[in-house]
Amino acid sequence: LMQSSDRTCRSGCFAAWAEALRLSKERKAVEMEEKAKRSAVAIRSLAKFCDSQSGAALGMCWGAWRKAMEEKRREDLKAEQERLKAMQKAQYDRAVGIWAQSSEKALRNEAFATWRAAVHEVHMRKELANEERSRRSDATTKVVLKFLTAEQGAVLRTYVVAWHLLLEDKSKEVVESGIKNLLV
Repeated sequence: LMQSSDRTCRSGCFAAWAEALRLSKERKAVEMEEKAKRSAVAIRSLAKFCDSQSGAALGMCWGAWRKAMEEKRREDLKAEQERLKAMQKAQYDRAVGIWAQSSEKALRNEAFATWRAAVHEVHMRKELANEERSRRSDATTKVVLKFLTAEQGAVLRTYVVAWHLLLEDKSKEVVESGIKNLLV
């Protein structure tokens, strides 16, 4: 009898364990199915969110690119202005140096060379501006080119006025030295 009760007990324990294992597997399967459903919902929600954000990200990238291009244009313009200022200063220094040597002919030649270089620079700038204008047609570029063209005219006028004043001063010196020579 004991053997049969042991056997019955073991059978009962085994049956209970098998049933608990089956229920555990079913519960895990249900949990996995719910996780899969939640995961699918989360993925769809994330996909919708990413789709809506991609337009905004593209807009931000486009805006950043345009800003970088505008900054580059400004830097190029500033570099060109600095180069022109350095060139003008070098030409002015040469003219003053020649003037200080009191060589009238050299002064005239330098003034004329400076004027001719300024005219050449203006023509080159106009050519570059025309090329640039043909390449770009947006309003910002047109405004910058108009500014450069106006600045070129001002530079040319400045050179012509400086050349005229130098020649006028030199002429006065020549007249004054002639008067001194007559009085002596």
